[in-house]
Amino acid sequence: MDDKSDPMNGWPILEVLDLHSPAKEDQYGKLFMYLHRTFSTFLQRLLTNDVHFGLLCANATELPRLISDDSYDRVEVSIIVKLGDICN
Repeated sequence: MDDKSDPMNGWPILEVLDLHSPAKEDQYGKLFMYLHRTFSTFLQRLLTNDVHFGLLCANATELPRLISDDSYDRVEVSIIVKLGDICN
């Protein structure tokens, strides 16, 4: 993230601005409230659900044969620049 990036970017701005706050014009205060609520809800879900994370170092085209259809809810794929052999 660029040092000059606006923290309001990347969040649902209308939901953030719709929050009721004592300081009605404090947009960043509302963003703090929104993020606090969002992260608190996420942490509560982690405490009450059975969560497993799996990391694979493989080509994305290999994923269908590496994971079964019912073993995941979400798959994130990243492109990493190779600096040497990081998978082995």
